[in-house]
Amino acid sequence: MPERIVYNGTPLWTAGASPNVAFKREVDLTGRTHVIEELGDTSTNIYRGSKRNTRSYEITCDLIAGGAFTLAQLIAWWEETHSADGGLRVLLRETGTGVFYLDCVPEAPKWGSDNGPVLIEVVQTYTAPMPLWYGAETSANGNFNGGAPVTIVCANAGDVPSWVRLVLEDAVEDPLIEGADWEIEFALTMGAGDELAVNCQTPASAWYTPAGGAATRAYGYRTEATSFRKAKLQPGNNNVVISATAGNGLCTVYWKPLYEALT
Repeated sequence: MPERIVYNGTPLWTAGASPNVAFKREVDLTGRTHVIEELGDTSTNIYRGSKRNTRSYEITCDLIAGGAFTLAQLIAWWEETHSADGGLRVLLRETGTGVFYLDCVPEAPKWGSDNGPVLIEVVQTYTAPMPLWYGAETSANGNFNGGAPVTIVCANAGDVPSWVRLVLEDAVEDPLIEGADWEIEFALTMGAGDELAVNCQTPASAWYTPAGGAATRAYGYRTEATSFRKAKLQPGNNNVVISATAGNGLCTVYWKPLYEALT
């Protein structure tokens, strides 16, 4: 597939196939904040961690009149596609190595002033509150075997730890899901046709849907060790181990590979 950029489902540019849009350059920038706690001891402070700031992804293109489109029509199309209305939307960037997605909002387009009668430059910036690119969601699954541990191997192709999303189906009692340094456990008895959906990405949530019933929030974690925030897959192969008091229901682990930058 050729390189391309799609925003909110609208193709903006495809290499070799967009006569009215000439892609010129892109800039992909993020920052970070180091969390440092000041102490009463004047000789030292404590480093608590680092946090990624919002991502700013910027493209520069020329809009070129021709065919069925005047320059005024192209400007109107670009402005409409990047309207302030619509909230968080998805930008797709396909490079020579893969397809990457970014949840973002558009800034106002910046239009060039030194342009010809049939051409105008536009600089478009996208701001991403979750400042990581991601790939298509993938999954792996396995069936519970009562108290016997069952290992589900999950291969994370990203270069950043990825949150997991868990879907448990059918009969299982007090399910326990464990990663390398995290665990999630529920005091819950599920029957045939029941479903428990757990999304570990902040803000995390868990929903229990009984067979033929409506979804309700799932609470009552079995132990204090349960942590949604830590439930991530490291880059590479990960072993997710499932067990329960009883039952052989299905557990499916979903994740989206996350990336620091385009490749």
